[in-house]
Amino acid sequence: MSVAYRVVMQTADGYEALAERKQRDELAAAVERQAHAIVDRWLERVRRDAAAARVPLTELRDGIADYLTRLVQLLRSRDEIGSAGAKAWADVAREHAVTRVRLGFDVSQLFRELITLHHSTTELLRADGLLQPYSHTDRLAELIEMAISESIKSYVDFRDYQARRSEAEHIGFLSHELRNPLGAISLAASELRTGPPQARERLLDILDRNVERLRKLVEDVLAAERLDAGEVEVRPVDVTLGILVSDALEWMRATAHAKGIELVARFDPEMRLHVDTKLTLSAIENLLDNAIKYTDDGVVSLDVEDHGDEIAVHVRDNCEGLSAEELRVIFEPFRRAHATKPGTGLGLALVRRAVEVQGGHVTAESLGDRGCHFWFTLPTTHH
Repeated sequence: MSVAYRVVMQTADGYEALAERKQRDELAAAVERQAHAIVDRWLERVRRDAAAARVPLTELRDGIADYLTRLVQLLRSRDEIGSAGAKAWADVAREHAVTRVRLGFDVSQLFRELITLHHSTTELLRADGLLQPYSHTDRLAELIEMAISESIKSYVDFRDYQARRSEAEHIGFLSHELRNPLGAISLAASELRTGPPQARERLLDILDRNVERLRKLVEDVLAAERLDAGEVEVRPVDVTLGILVSDALEWMRATAHAKGIELVARFDPEMRLHVDTKLTLSAIENLLDNAIKYTDDGVVSLDVEDHGDEIAVHVRDNCEGLSAEELRVIFEPFRRAHATKPGTGLGLALVRRAVEVQGGHVTAESLGDRGCHFWFTLPTTHH
């Protein structure tokens, strides 16, 4: 390529960039100039919708002008429209969506609002002479917008149906889990009233065990709900690993011993961490509890590795193994791989939430016909 040719091409590119810059500045000025008229036209059309007509004007109008302000900012910026667009709209779109949810709008109404804003803007910019007159391209765009609107509505309807069905399954599962300890408590209480005195100790043990099952179930459900709702504040503190897990390991070893299982723990007790102790301990306890529950013989092991800027916690068991499909859903609430074992299906869901809310990641793999390996990583600062 000759020097002269390169100069011509660079000059052409420069003229094209200047032309685009001028066009963007003119569009920005026109949007700014027509902003009030655009919002008024948008408002007039949106209020034809029955749901919107019931909303006070100030609430309905709230946030729409922000889209036009952000549009002007984007046009006047030096960023490429394609790369900057989605990120630039995020906060405006989020605030708009929140207000519409509070007003009781569904997603199709939200979509129609934005399409109406698009049409109101382009019509007034055409009147300003900055856009081409109505064309076949506009008609095609309208038809595609209708298809998008119906697709979004169908998607949301089915998603909501699936959510309702899942919620019903969860309620049914919880009801079943509650019936077992409640039934045992009821029978034990009845025997206490009418049975022989020598059975008192055994019946009180039954009551204690089943009350504890109920307490654990309620606590797990509430903890999962709080984590899902983002209501748990992460409070990292400095702690050594030995202090963090010593008590939990003691009673986990007792639980394993009662099943004839060996629990092996390998880690440096002086390893210093900067983590949320309650969430981290919950994750370790639930992984060990899950491993012991599904291991009928052999060894369950806990290994903790220090990788400098993060720790890795590994729990290996001797269960019957998991399929690829079971591994895919194992960290979802109320999903259990082995239905014959007791449990709520919340333990591993709590592990995932307790880890992810601290910026970590949890993974599982099946080691063939026997055994599974669960591990999670947590970012940590050493002092």
